[in-house]
Amino acid sequence: MAYVSTDIKSRLQRSKAQLAEFIRQRDQLNVAIIQLQNEIRALSTVVWREEITKRQTELKQVVVGISDAVRAVLRLQNKPMSAGHVKDALDMMGYDFRDLANPSAVVHNTLKRMAGTGELVFVPAAKTYEFPFRTHLGYTRLG
Repeated sequence: MAYVSTDIKSRLQRSKAQLAEFIRQRDQLNVAIIQLQNEIRALSTVVWREEITKRQTELKQVVVGISDAVRAVLRLQNKPMSAGHVKDALDMMGYDFRDLANPSAVVHNTLKRMAGTGELVFVPAAKTYEFPFRTHLGYTRLG
């Protein structure tokens, strides 16, 4: 019986050693898993930020600027318009003024700038703006 007892003790020692080795390997894997989770979290944050930045850039590229919006209003109305009427028309079109502190001033300054370059004509008596040449379609004629 001493033989069985020694065999069992030796097998018990091997099993304990193997268990200790597996636990050590598991601990190493847990550390590696934690490190990978942190790396994934960090990389996901970078990708997420890049996606948001990319989306914002795409939206900015799609957004119609105030000058183009003013041109569209004046062409579609095909009549002289005051700055207030242009702003009202832009509001009705759904132009996004949310980021502007004073939308009326922006519209007025845009109209003044466009008149200053000769793209529009300002009629002082009526305080209106219009294209120098209007057609029945509302588009300017060149030359």
